[in-house]
Formats: sequence, structure tokens, C-alpha cells
Amino acid sequence: MFIVLDDDDLYLNWVNQNPDGFVINASRKPAASYLKLHRATCHSLNKQNVLNWTTGDYLKACSLESQELVQWSEHWFKTKPDDCSFCMKVNSAFRTESSFETRFSDAERVPFEKYPEMGRVPMGPIAGVNARRGYTLKLHQLTGLRECAYCGFDLMASFENWLTVQLDHVVPVSAAKMFAIQDDWIQDYSNTVLACSACNSYGNRYKLAEAPSLDSREDFYNLRDQVYQARRKLICALRDDERTFFNSLKSS
Repeated sequence: MFIVLDDDDLYLNWVNQNPDGFVINASRKPAASYLKLHRATCHSLNKQNVLNWTTGDYLKACSLESQELVQWSEHWFKTKPDDCSFCMKVNSAFRTESSFETRFSDAERVPFEKYPEMGRVPMGPIAGVNARRGYTLKLHQLTGLRECAYCGFDLMASFENWLTVQLDHVVPVSAAKMFAIQDDWIQDYSNTVLACSACNSYGNRYKLAEAPSLDSREDFYNLRDQVYQARRKLICALRDDERTFFNSLKSS
């Protein structure tokens, strides 16, 4: 096992040469609050066109054995690392076409693990005046994602699908105004997801229950992840209700 700090070439060479290996992504000053275990092949940690893998806010702990990384985490931080909900919990439901409930039943799933540096760094201010030709297209280019973050609808499978694509602020702009959250945190691509028009309209019903305590951008990203999970549960319930109504029309 070894730690990679300030050497992106070494890190990328290692993950490419050791596809059966494992990596813990941790803050530059590691803490128990953020230790994420990945396979070396995880899409979120081996994009060749992404910089600052180990020269920015994060370091990488690498090993051919996942248990060695777990033991390192337990020894130094008294806790096990969290598993990446994509590469460490892959199952057939995510490999095959299936229902909304099956594909998105994993309560820990967050799309930000596909973002540069796990979505824990700024990705740039939202810019442009057109959704499909501007800011949503930019998020797709930054992340490679093409599905609605809430229902999995492939937004680029057809022209008709493409017409429904929207950009969704996970922590709502209204919350920023209400609770004085920094505008540059809210208006950064790292606080956005691709959404279909239906899910985006459902998600707009979500309101923060109380003022969050945010001392750093890391606190904001933790809030973003929590809000995403809450909104996805709300959207899932609303979609189920709409599906029940739709099925009743077919049977009447």
C-alpha cells in the first residue's frame, strides 16, 4: 500500500496498470468524515482528461488489496472507509434495463461520484442562456452523464428525450436566498444535476426545513448530498403516485 500526493502521473499510471486494485479517496488532510473506497477501474477516479487527482484537495491511498486499505483506515482514523456506491456495490439491476424502483433502489446512490474528484471540488460557475445548448450540455461534457439523476431517463437516447433535458440546482436557489448560503456555492456546476422536466418539476417542491450550519465548502457538499437523497425519495414517491393514476386511466 502507498499514498499518492502531488503526483497525478504516478497515480494514473498505477490505476491503469492495476485494474484489480483499490483506492481510497481522502482529503489532503485525511479525516474520518471522508474516506471513500473505490476499485481502481472506477470511472470517477481514473479519467485521463481530469487534473488535480492528487495535487488539489485530495490524496489517494492505493493497494492491490481492499482489506489493506480498510485496515489502514481503521488504524489511523478508527473507522472503515465508505464504499463507493457505484463501483463497490455494482449489481445486475444497474447493468440491465429494469423498472425505476429497481434501478434506483440504492438509497446511498448519488450522481456526484461520477463528477470530477467525486463532486467535492468546484467545477465552474453556471454560464449560458440556453439549457440544451448551454448549461445542461456543459454539465454533460464535464461529467459524461446523460441520464436524469432522479429517474434514470436517458436524455440523449432520442430527439424527443433531448427536448426534456433540464439543469437542476440540488440545493435550491431559494434556499440560498433564505439562509444566506454563498452564491458561488449554489451557482457552481458541482451543485447541479441533469434532470428530465418531470422530475425537475417534482423536485421544485422541496424546501429546506431549517437553516444549515455551513462553515466550509465541504459542509456545503455534505448538505448537497443529503438534499439530493431527500429530493430523490420525494420524487420517487410522486412518480409512483402519478404512475398509479396513469394506470387507473388505462383500466377505466
